Amino acid sequence: KEAQVTMFLGVPLLFNKLLNGVLKGVREKGVLVYGLISFLMGVSGLIKKLFKVNPGKKIFHSILDKASLSSIRICISGGGPLAPSVFKKYNELGIDFIQGYGLTETSPAVCINPLDLPEFNHSIGLPISSTDVSLRDDDGYEVSLGMPGELCVKGPQVMKGYYNRPEETARTFTHDGYLRTGDVATIDKQGFVRIVDRKKEIIINAAGKNMSPANISAKTFVGSQALDTDVNFGVAASFKQVNAGTYNIVIGELPNTGTLNNFALASGKIYTFVFTGASGGTGT
Repeated sequence: KEAQVTMFLGVPLLFNKLLNGVLKGVREKGVLVYGLISFLMGVSGLIKKLFKVNPGKKIFHSILDKASLSSIRICISGGGPLAPSVFKKYNELGIDFIQGYGLTETSPAVCINPLDLPEFNHSIGLPISSTDVSLRDDDGYEVSLGMPGELCVKGPQVMKGYYNRPEETARTFTHDGYLRTGDVATIDKQGFVRIVDRKKEIIINAAGKNMSPANISAKTFVGSQALDTDVNFGVAASFKQVNAGTYNIVIGELPNTGTLNNFALASGKIYTFVFTGASGGTGT
């Protein structure tokens, strides 16, 4: 607040928690105030969509100032799937909000959405300047337009390799010098890139069905309630059904169990997590 920061970069969980804190403060003022603010947010969002102006900053200045957000001009989210409702509510409050994508190995940006995006499009955006992206199949060949393939990147921001790890470096790059990200994506006719899966992080349920951790994580924002969870395990896992509504998820190493509290899918099914592996012990 003192530094008058205008650009705020973070991961979805951070923006979820911040938004929940703002809305919680509004709810505490009573049903009438919350109803009025919700109505004005809807009006603000509609005006922005129709007339390309953003009145939310002035309408909700006191709310944003209390949350130290009044100087923020734009928020950029990356590192995981973003819920459309989060995008919508930040824009209604007067803060331009976009989603991007990158890795440590790309210093760190690869794609970002245009600032004037009219509505959430579930994409990570367009490749940034001087960046070439290519979707490859398991044999390293480019896939057809619209088909999923591993997102591979070439550009001046891409690392030269891992220090003193030539074998891992060789595995990470294609024969023609593209960095393998490990993310499976699609590209539409407009050039927008969408992450649809992780190549190596596939959850297999008891029926043998492959399930994407990215798809699970995308469902952890239920209504306006952001759950305290991050289900991008990053390791091999499998579902084992316990009863009609409960599953165990067995994974290969122990994650931070604090991020898995109170997890429920939008369908209402409750999941029990069972951790085993190198870190030792189990937990639910």
